[in-house]
Order: sequence, then C-alpha cells, then structure tokens
Amino acid sequence: MFKAGSNNAHSFRNHRVHCKLFERTRKYFLPKLYGSTEDVRVLTGPFAGMKYHNTSSFGPITPKWLGSYEWEIQDLVERMCVNAYENIVNIGSAEGYYAVGLACRSPRSNILAFDIDPLARREVVELAKQNGVGDRLDVGTACQRLDWVPPGNNLLFVDIEGAEGDFLNPQTTPYLLQFDILVELFELARSARDLESLLRDRFETTHVIERRTQTDRTEWQARNQKVWGKRLTDKDVARATNEFRTEHQVWLWIEKKKTGNVR
Repeated sequence: MFKAGSNNAHSFRNHRVHCKLFERTRKYFLPKLYGSTEDVRVLTGPFAGMKYHNTSSFGPITPKWLGSYEWEIQDLVERMCVNAYENIVNIGSAEGYYAVGLACRSPRSNILAFDIDPLARREVVELAKQNGVGDRLDVGTACQRLDWVPPGNNLLFVDIEGAEGDFLNPQTTPYLLQFDILVELFELARSARDLESLLRDRFETTHVIERRTQTDRTEWQARNQKVWGKRLTDKDVARATNEFRTEHQVWLWIEKKKTGNVR
C-alpha cells in the first residue's frame, strides 16, 4: 500500500529546487495580484477567498493564487463541495490546497490529510489555522488502511505520484469500494494508459468512471477576465496559469453507483 520513505533533508532539498525554479515568477506576480496590505487569497474557482501560502516550495504558486489550478476538474470539485461528505481523505495533500479548500467549502466534513513530506504536513496545519478549519482537519504521514473511516458518504482524493496502482486495489483493500474517488494519474504517457486500464477493470462494476484530460486555459481566461484583466497582460496570464504539466495528464472521477444500479 502507499508508504514511502522521506526525511527532512530530502524534503529540504526538494523544496529548495522548487523555490529556485519558481521564485522569480512568484515575486513578479505577487504585487500585481495583491496590494501591499492584502492577504494572499485564492481569487477564483471553488476555493475563491481562501487564504493561501506565499511560497513556491511546492511548485508554481500562481495558478493556485489565480484559482486556475487544475481547471479541468473544477466542476467535479464543486460537486464534491456540495455533496455533504462525512469524511474526506486526501492522500498526497502537499501544502493543503485541496484538503483545506474542501474543509472551507464542506463545513460538515471531517478532513484527513496525508503526506510523506514533513514540510507539507506543517504547511497543511498552518493553512488550516489561517482559514479557521484546524479543528476539522487531521494530518498524518502515510495511509496504509482505510477501514478506520466510518462507513457512510465518504470521498478519497488521491495524488501520490505513481503509487496509485498499488494503493487503489479493492482486492487488498475492499473498503475502497465504499468511497467516491478522485485520482490524478502519473503523467508519463505509457504508465498513465496502463494505470487507467487497470483502475477501470477494478472499479467499473461498482463505480461510474469519468475521465478528464489536460487542456489549455483559454476558457478559464475568458470566464475570469474581470479578475485578471486589470492586473495582468495576456502574456502575463499565460505565464501565471502555467502548471508545467505534460499533455498526457489524466484524472479519473470514480463515483459509487447508486444503490440498485451495480451490475
């Protein structure tokens, strides 16, 4: 199951690389998007208004500031926010964009965020405190089992960089069948295709599976011009919304079939 080694030294080196790559962009856009006395907040999307980090240690921060981040699945996230999940388990939570965002938007849900990176865990806790949801969010290192989650209306949000096939196996973890699941597949083209086929075989009799793929940000730009139009040029917004993904990115929304509809 999902368990990987990590330590503070590895985490520190990894985040130094991210900061080096994206710090210039962060510094360029910070004064363009926020006034000198404004809190850094997500500007659009399902988590609009959420206070957010001012750091690039987990990759490009500007798509999250703008709210264009993972535009491809934002309608699914909106659906999750109103689905009144009792428990939301976010495995691979990074700095907390989804864990804290879902806590803010789904106030009756208990949120459980897992990440093997010690800096990520600290960032999730801090972000939850900033947004006043720390009392409903628990943070852990690695999630090896799910049978401790009470049965009910539960969501599993997974982004674990290639370990999806090992973790999302209902033969070894039958409790998975009780969850709705949103999973981001590892981007390498061949592994993503193989993994998608594997997950469809595992879940197609119990769940409805919806596929999303990488798109550009043309539609997001058109819908949100009132937000960015007075702050950024067209060239700026293209740079600020760049998530540095490959064209092979795939997400799967694996939703439990309604009672009576399971084949």
